[in-house]
Amino acid sequence: MKRLQLLIIDDDLIVRNSLNDFLSSFPYDIFAAECPTKAFAIIAAHAIDIALIDINLPEMSGIEFLKLMKTDHPDIEAIMITARNASETVIQTLRYGAFDYITKPLDGFLIQASIERTKHYIDLMRELKAAEYRHALFTEEVRKKIGDISGNSILMREAIDLALQAAASPNASVMITGESGTGKELFARLIHYAGARKDRTFLPVNCAAIPESLVESELFGHSRGAFTNAHEDKAGYFERADSGTIFLDEIGDMPFQAQSKMLRVLEDRIIHRIGSSKDIQIDVRVISATNKNISALIDNTFRSDLLYRLNTIEIALPPLRERKEDIPELINHYIRHYTQKECKKVDSASPEFHALLSSYHFPGNVRELKNIIERAVILCSGNMLLPQHLPFVHDKKAMDTAASEQNIFNLDIIERRTIAAALKKTSGNKSQAAELLQMSRPTLNRKLKKYNLE
Repeated sequence: MKRLQLLIIDDDLIVRNSLNDFLSSFPYDIFAAECPTKAFAIIAAHAIDIALIDINLPEMSGIEFLKLMKTDHPDIEAIMITARNASETVIQTLRYGAFDYITKPLDGFLIQASIERTKHYIDLMRELKAAEYRHALFTEEVRKKIGDISGNSILMREAIDLALQAAASPNASVMITGESGTGKELFARLIHYAGARKDRTFLPVNCAAIPESLVESELFGHSRGAFTNAHEDKAGYFERADSGTIFLDEIGDMPFQAQSKMLRVLEDRIIHRIGSSKDIQIDVRVISATNKNISALIDNTFRSDLLYRLNTIEIALPPLRERKEDIPELINHYIRHYTQKECKKVDSASPEFHALLSSYHFPGNVRELKNIIERAVILCSGNMLLPQHLPFVHDKKAMDTAASEQNIFNLDIIERRTIAAALKKTSGNKSQAAELLQMSRPTLNRKLKKYNLE
């Protein structure tokens, strides 16, 4: 870990030596200067993190020095050394960018505490800038290429941030784990298209779909005559993905025998086609995915040494039932998507529709939600999705469970039902219904439109 770089600027030799002696017992690299000219020379030669600046300096005041330093080196944080009761001066220094101040006579432990507070702030700012840089990679262009990554829950934001960190390293192997339908391939595409290999091939391979007898041939290729029906040379998936990314989906289903050759490829970055001894050098980033607990398969059906090679970075995607706060956003996203695709006029979903889906357990995760919304949009003849458009609407148990869990506390549902009851009682007379509900007629009209009761 990088040691903190401190600069003490004070024209008093005794103060400089005292601070240096006390602070040298901490993990800091300490520099000292008696005037601004020497201080700027030290700043030019070293990556200073924190400057302790006395207010009273030769050549210029500490405040003038602070202003100049912050102009040219805004990342250096300043702790000002001021006289006691100098409140006006303190306010000035903070206005010009000082992080903290200490007063004379100096107390070593208070100074060290101020330095640690400042260091904590520096660390937070660096982490924030790194996160901002990573998320800047998540451009609209990348979003269009990868598809439907949506969600602002903490779990989803953490997964996206980890994927963007992985994207910044073009060679690290990444393993994505999670239940079926959680979006493992979408995250693999995010890592690829937000990284340095974005202009190269992204090649998805479903390991579970390759017959065991053909795994080696499909992955590493074969030469003409290597086996029956090998009538010509064939490049395998690794060779075809050279300089790009290969995505090995359902890696837990890879035959044990092929795993040893996979390990050799990851270690040496060299492949041999079946029937050939020629070395073929490859430069491929490997992203793998599984919906299995692969740790439980180790030394039984999966090699531990291969697992360690594959999961330099592991990203665990949460199931939809653990991030239910994302469901409304996902519903609206897929309504827009399928409305455009199916040339429909659907623009919203009723509160009951939202409540039922929010209480549903989604064994198929986001993939299942996507299919549910597609079906609902196709079946909807109006502009709002309603409970009858859901595939489980006739399952009374599911409906009752959803209602008991959600509807009793959903104010929109309560209000919609109350308005509907008022309209029924007044035989559809809106003026009488508004009076019964103790609301104005314009307010009732707005709510009728909101709840699709017109």
